[in-house]
Amino acid sequence: MEVVKCGTLATTRVGKINGIITCINLRYESVRYEFSYFYSGDYKQIWMDETELEIEEIETQTIGFK
Repeated sequence: MEVVKCGTLATTRVGKINGIITCINLRYESVRYEFSYFYSGDYKQIWMDETELEIEEIETQTIGFK
């Protein structure tokens, strides 16, 4: 399975918040990304589906079991 690498810069589609992918969660065929960002000086983290993120330079990696 191909996933976006941790450390990739991304922007949310709603609200246009800039942040970074800090973790990957795999469940069956579903991929979710932990999106970390600062908002009003506070550090925040949320889980997002790849369809909720805009990524300009996508660098992927293969992950999973053989």
